[in-house]
Amino acid sequence: MPKTPSNHRAPWTPADNKQLKQLVKQNTPTPLIAHKLQRTEDAVRQHAASMDLSLSRRRGAPAARRSSTGTPTTARAVAPGARIIAICSRDASAA
Repeated sequence: MPKTPSNHRAPWTPADNKQLKQLVKQNTPTPLIAHKLQRTEDAVRQHAASMDLSLSRRRGAPAARRSSTGTPTTARAVAPGARIIAICSRDASAA
């Protein structure tokens, strides 16, 4: 069974709130926030929600997506009406 944090069930102090806001703003992962504040991940999630803070990691640059072949790709905007041309790496005579 995991060890309980040193301040288990202790009330959140204004300093804790300030540090939580700062770490969320820096897009810090929830487990690391919990470690730094000596709280459980669930406690951090619940308190962040009560403060209307989002722990979603979607802020900032989008993560690389994987194509069906498993290679990383990036999403690109295409202008309306633009033609999309597929470039194949296969030799056309092999078909």
